[in-house]
Amino acid sequence: MTITQKLFWLAILLIMVGCTELRPTVSPLVIIPTATVTVSPTVLPTVTSIPVVTPSLTLPSTPTPESRWQCDLSGGVACFDTLISITMLSTDEGWASTLKHGVLHYAIRLGDSSPTWQLVDPAEVVPFRSLVMVSPDEGWAIGRSSEAAFVHYKDGQWQGILGRCCVNDLVMVSPDEGWAVGFSGWISHYINGQWQEVVSPMSRGKDDLYTIVMLNPDEGWATGSQNTLLHYDGQQWQSVEQEDRSYFSSLVKMEKVSETEIWAVGDGIHHYKDGVWQRNTDLDYTLGFTDLSMVNAGEGWATRLSGALIHYQNGHWQEVDSPTENNLYSLDMINAEEGWAVGENSTILHYYDDVWTVVDQIPPPSVLNDVVGTEDGAAWAIGDNILRYVDGVWQPTDTPPDVGGGAAIDMLSSEEGWAVGGNGKILHYQQDSWQLILGPTSKHLRDIDMINEKEGWAVGVDGLILHYTDNEWHQVASSTNVVLRGISMVNEKEGWAVGQKGIMLHYQNGTWELIPPVVEKSKNLKEVHMFDETEGWVRGEGVLLRYHNSVWEQIPLPSGYTSVSAMSMFTPDDGWIISGSSALHYKQGIWDITDLPLALNFSRMVMFNENEGWAVGEGILHYTNQ
Repeated sequence: MTITQKLFWLAILLIMVGCTELRPTVSPLVIIPTATVTVSPTVLPTVTSIPVVTPSLTLPSTPTPESRWQCDLSGGVACFDTLISITMLSTDEGWASTLKHGVLHYAIRLGDSSPTWQLVDPAEVVPFRSLVMVSPDEGWAIGRSSEAAFVHYKDGQWQGILGRCCVNDLVMVSPDEGWAVGFSGWISHYINGQWQEVVSPMSRGKDDLYTIVMLNPDEGWATGSQNTLLHYDGQQWQSVEQEDRSYFSSLVKMEKVSETEIWAVGDGIHHYKDGVWQRNTDLDYTLGFTDLSMVNAGEGWATRLSGALIHYQNGHWQEVDSPTENNLYSLDMINAEEGWAVGENSTILHYYDDVWTVVDQIPPPSVLNDVVGTEDGAAWAIGDNILRYVDGVWQPTDTPPDVGGGAAIDMLSSEEGWAVGGNGKILHYQQDSWQLILGPTSKHLRDIDMINEKEGWAVGVDGLILHYTDNEWHQVASSTNVVLRGISMVNEKEGWAVGQKGIMLHYQNGTWELIPPVVEKSKNLKEVHMFDETEGWVRGEGVLLRYHNSVWEQIPLPSGYTSVSAMSMFTPDDGWIISGSSALHYKQGIWDITDLPLALNFSRMVMFNENEGWAVGEGILHYTNQ
């Protein structure tokens, strides 16, 4: 199987599969602890070989489901992963469904003059996909579990309807009649106010039906696996023998143009007219089509993997310029002048004035490198821009055009802070504005720690160490030439810095001194946080260190966890790390392990206290325990 074919079948799974195994029945934002681990620290000798104790796992006696990490919804659709379906009711209203995190609504909000996409409160909407409207106030959608196999929308209310999992496609003939198809050849008919299973000619348990279209109440077509082609004659569904029907097993969307004409996409583009199915040969490729939306008999659009957009006009299909290379999974044209398409990586495209454009509505940059908090409960994050969490929303701040790929930020208060980044960039925040400060180097800076308004330190590549005193940054002597990635000052007289190859520097008596190695050279150290002269923590690649009673000791990770991508301790005995797709809570030698709602990379955390914190990286996570 070629790479293109593999991508195509992955798209089919994303679009069609409605099983509970792949589509959660509840919001995936609530995280339940799955294991508790009790460990004892291992005191580190000053040699490169370090013994590590592997702890055993025991289940917690009382799970705490009210404790939870959430994908932060205020960051736009940046953390909503893949958008799998879209339905537009008008130019000012529409619905889009995400793979994991619920439903987006396009509408004009109170106080706004134009519509925007926003996530709907999960308590207000039953998760769905493939919404089909039968009137401006009523529609049906495919649910995501047997408890809500169908979702009925009427007069602004959403209701899940019991049914069989899993539904792949549905079509409504009228407000009072509809059809649905799904796994194992399942066919359901909506009549007399309820969904009823009907006899299917397919072998139960072997073959699946993927898509369905009704030309009128007495005639319809359905296709599925094993090159299945079914026809409905007003009385029953029957299998149809077609001379060449090899492409029917991969059709993902069929759309009616008239009572005698259908267009379909999947393994290529196919046309049904006057009782005959034919493969369209306008394009020299066949795989990768994901959706179809016909404006009328003479015009329509189709989407493919890799962001391709195909336009039907003047009797021919032709690929047009696309503003994205992300896979597109769903498409809906409002009319010939306007339409929408959605896909992976939160991609939303808008067609207007004969041009497809990417809808830019994600305030945060794609990757955030650091996050900090201030005493008033505010949070700040840095990446390609600097963001501030205000009134429940992450918002860009007044930042110079190029922050040099911001690496670290440290806020002294809500009124003053500092940030560093690539090419020696140093930024100072005062009077509600970030200003670029002339520094002594053009080398990349990796971390910063301000002791107070008058003094601070920064570290970077090639062992670089900068000191801020007398309103000026200047370079000081360093005892290493490796990349320094983290710094934490206890006070004006003492501090620690860590970096590549297990390097640790200790600042005392006005000098940065290299201490004997406490981890192998293969363990790059990335972050350090000191509480006082005798207590602190360091994280690195697969290693977690604690400075306790002035001695560095290794804290063993739970069995099966080998990475530490982020860390935040709010007391010497209480804090969090992120390892893989899990968040691990450490408290007095005990680990509580929970799954994260996003399988993304998170590189920095900040915990305000035991009840609230943030993690940033390829997305934004918010932790609350209330």
